[in-house]
Amino acid sequence: MNMPHSKKKTLAVSAILSSAIAAGSAQADDVEVYVVPPSDPVAPNVLFVLDESGSMNWGNPKRMNQLKSAMTTVLNDTANDDINAGILAYTTRSHPTRIVHNFGLIKNDRTTMIAAVNNLTPLSGTPSVHALASAVRWYEAGFRGQPSPLGANPAGNWCKPNYIVFLSDGSPNSNSYTNDIGSTLTLNTNPDRYRGTNCATNVNFLGGNPYTGNNNGGSCAGEIGQWSLNTDLKTGGEWDWADEDSTHNPADKRVQNITIHTIGMAMGDSSPPASSRERFMKWVANQGGGSYFPAGNAAQLSAAFQQILNEAK
Repeated sequence: MNMPHSKKKTLAVSAILSSAIAAGSAQADDVEVYVVPPSDPVAPNVLFVLDESGSMNWGNPKRMNQLKSAMTTVLNDTANDDINAGILAYTTRSHPTRIVHNFGLIKNDRTTMIAAVNNLTPLSGTPSVHALASAVRWYEAGFRGQPSPLGANPAGNWCKPNYIVFLSDGSPNSNSYTNDIGSTLTLNTNPDRYRGTNCATNVNFLGGNPYTGNNNGGSCAGEIGQWSLNTDLKTGGEWDWADEDSTHNPADKRVQNITIHTIGMAMGDSSPPASSRERFMKWVANQGGGSYFPAGNAAQLSAAFQQILNEAK
């Protein structure tokens, strides 16, 4: 069902070439076709979801300072100029997940993005599930008054890949919030549910999610990942097929889904036996079709961010 980013690029180039060749078929003997990069590269959508909990104030240097340093490095790198980035942060408060910066091209919003990241303030708990649900909600239908980065018009948008980069340094907890995300998450219902699907209470694959169970700190995280990966957020018309495509081969269908990568900060050795925190982060990435990256310092964190962005381009 899901269309890899490379396939989206290939289809976009193929459509351009097909149109050009068809238009010039009468003069085919006199025309040489050159494949060149587009003047305006496709801007992938990348949503950073950053831990703002109290434990980010631990360590020497403090984890939050290392996060700010790494994000500043990535945002200052002009190779990332054409990333359409948004930033969320999460901790326990009346609105546990907040918008740090709206979606925008890094090259246009670099200064305000860096300033916003440098205003992150560690506080209280780690409502990871609400943060994940909020990130998916922003892509699906908008979040707290801000529209979805997918846009309303498929032209120029259908080929953009969508990513969530979820960072945490601690165990998921404070899983009791359901505001700001519609009716997507239902807790304290035995079982908990995400979009009507019962959330697993016992997961063993890949070591599983050690925080499952009704109203547990990580309950429904896997289901959020599965839904984001397997759901086509935009359907109909050119969201599905180019107008000139009359074959409608299911293998070539355009799909607007989300890939979730996770970054575990200061979680120790990533080799087995992994800590419960790492098992949770690996599980979320696995269910969201992405990868898990351990990071013990600012340099490793910058490298993890950059590897993800390189994939997105």
